[in-house]
Amino acid sequence: MRLSKIVIIAIVTIMAATGYFGAAEDNKQPFTITISAYKDTVRIGEETRLHVVLANISDQSLVFRRSVSPITAEHHYTVLVHDKRGKNTQETEYGRHTRLHQLIGSDSAILLKPGEKLEEDAILSDVFDLTSPGEYEIQFLRPVSEDPNEKEIVKSNTITITVIE
Repeated sequence: MRLSKIVIIAIVTIMAATGYFGAAEDNKQPFTITISAYKDTVRIGEETRLHVVLANISDQSLVFRRSVSPITAEHHYTVLVHDKRGKNTQETEYGRHTRLHQLIGSDSAILLKPGEKLEEDAILSDVFDLTSPGEYEIQFLRPVSEDPNEKEIVKSNTITITVIE
């Protein structure tokens, strides 16, 4: 009886030390992604530029890969675009190469301290075929970690852009 109490105390102590009890509460994501459109309505063929803000809301510094160019945010995010019926929008050839990481370019790393932000733009009309009039819903996603085994992702807000003739 006494031995089992010691074993239970040891197990509880190990669980507490490794953060097991706080694991359910620790699901707070370390950063947020907020997207906005420079224009909510664009004409077919017009550049559709989005502003992407990644904010470190954790209590520690985080490292992120980013493109050297401030207008290619799509290189480090998964971009979801679909029409009002939920049908996915076709990618352009550039968009497909971006999604498959088949582009050659320079990346850099940036260290974001708690509270700091990384601001970039993406030209959505370069990545997706927006040549049909209608409303398109857009969302950006980014993995919490560069570790391929890490499955947790952060999702941005969803915005709507209207394409007119």
